[in-house]
Amino acid sequence: MVREMSGETLESMIPWAEEVREERTGVIEVRVPREKLRDTVLAVKRAYGMIQASMITGTDFGDRFELAYFIWLHSPKVYVVLKTSCPRDSPEVDTLVDMIPGVHIYENEVYDLLGVNFRGNDRLVSPFLKPETMRPDEYPLRKDWRRGDAK
Repeated sequence: MVREMSGETLESMIPWAEEVREERTGVIEVRVPREKLRDTVLAVKRAYGMIQASMITGTDFGDRFELAYFIWLHSPKVYVVLKTSCPRDSPEVDTLVDMIPGVHIYENEVYDLLGVNFRGNDRLVSPFLKPETMRPDEYPLRKDWRRGDAK
């Protein structure tokens, strides 16, 4: 297993990465196409062993949604912020529930609040965090959602 970590290490390990940059000491950001998300996680797991997701954030950029997976590598002690995007008219990415223990809750949060579907995760529910008065097809973290849209 690889024990060193740098942006250069990840670039050589993940040749399909669109961007790799060291944000600061201990944090490396990697941007990959959504079709390569699972391949990327598999490459990191093979090289570093156990990985842990501490959160997934979702951001609405109007025409696309960006997902950022905050993945902790226990050895070396480094955060890899794995970013990918999906178009607004096709808001879905492959699930990582079978690859990273505990990621289900984060996928469900993004699904419930932003409306991004995680293909292969058959345990997504709505409402999960949003009020029960909101319809399942209302997503309060989308830029076009307005307070009072709930029926």
